[in-house]
Amino acid sequence: MVRSIATAATVLSVQLQFLRCPSISIQAQTGPARTFHNSGIKEDPLNDCRLGGDEQQWWSVFGGLAPLPPAARPGWAYRPNSNETLLVESDCSAWNNVRMSWETAVCFAYKTKRWHRVPHIPVDDWADSRLKSDLGNDKHRRRDLFDYYDEDNFRSFIPTMLDSDPLPVGEVFTANYDPWTISMETLTGSQHAHLVYPGGMKHLNTRVFSQYADDKEFTPHAEYVKLIGHAFRVRRDLMCLTIKRLMAFDLVPFEYVALHRRRGDTVGLERYGVSAAETAEHVRELVQNRTVLVLTDTHEPNFLELLTKVSGASRVVTWADRTWYGDERVYNAQIDMLAAVPASAFIGSKLSTFSTGIVRWRTQAGTHKVGSPVYWTSSSWVPGYEGWESPGARGTYLVGGWMSA
Repeated sequence: MVRSIATAATVLSVQLQFLRCPSISIQAQTGPARTFHNSGIKEDPLNDCRLGGDEQQWWSVFGGLAPLPPAARPGWAYRPNSNETLLVESDCSAWNNVRMSWETAVCFAYKTKRWHRVPHIPVDDWADSRLKSDLGNDKHRRRDLFDYYDEDNFRSFIPTMLDSDPLPVGEVFTANYDPWTISMETLTGSQHAHLVYPGGMKHLNTRVFSQYADDKEFTPHAEYVKLIGHAFRVRRDLMCLTIKRLMAFDLVPFEYVALHRRRGDTVGLERYGVSAAETAEHVRELVQNRTVLVLTDTHEPNFLELLTKVSGASRVVTWADRTWYGDERVYNAQIDMLAAVPASAFIGSKLSTFSTGIVRWRTQAGTHKVGSPVYWTSSSWVPGYEGWESPGARGTYLVGGWMSA
């Protein structure tokens, strides 16, 4: 049976509890002048999507992911060592890997007490086209973290510079190996004032990419999970896009089940592939007589039909068959992740960090309770856990594999 979901009041209570982080001390903000980045979605004003109706019911769900009010931002989570900086160039893959590399970089900045330099997203041939802004003539505007997360909130917790800002006085050291091969904590002294870890396909030796919540570099895990949860708050205008999408498809908070089917499942990619028929059988108990939102990059009419005929879903919704333009195309991956947050239950795709990223966002929002079951599209995927009951728990990771929660 699909588990019952907490009321909005309980969700808000979870959000308030999330703000309490006794292990992270707060420091006054001092240092180089703050240079603000101004870009992202040109959409609706903050706090008001101008959608009418029951818009506020959505905000009560997404509140745990939204920027914190100024009163809840007392200052930086750490005081940087003088003007020492860290630049980890964005990962060379698609959105989910870029997101994970940003989170990992902030954890290293926190651990080594360095200013975090926000990198831009590459616009070369390897970059996900959705992460680019087309300026014409085969040119693109460079996006960065603040196109997705609230800048003021982030800077309130993390000593921050842009990668384009002038560096303070000091020598630049470009790493040749990732910080797990050569510990970042050994790179001290004036010759290592400004650390740079190059990104891209030509620099895989210096790739800084992991699931921070299970990384042995970042302990106690709960401290780092709360650090990331405080700093990485989604832009409200991106939430507006998501709310608008959900309302357009007549979806209501806690009245649908969300299911993620990764592209590797749909094309039968070795190691990842999960047949549509197997999934339809496996999820029947969760989706029978329910509305199902299928989040995927690949439109599969056959799979949608199976969810109705085999799983017994009363209604199946997807927007993978639509062609999106403008902001709705550029931010489609983030909309997919956010759209799963208000679901009564979420079914993830095995070996997908996109799926476990959704579980973490649901946990932060309060729609997934630590210790509650985590559902998958495959009966053959029954991961073990070390120390925690579910991927929603702080510090959880899956036994014996790189896929973490």
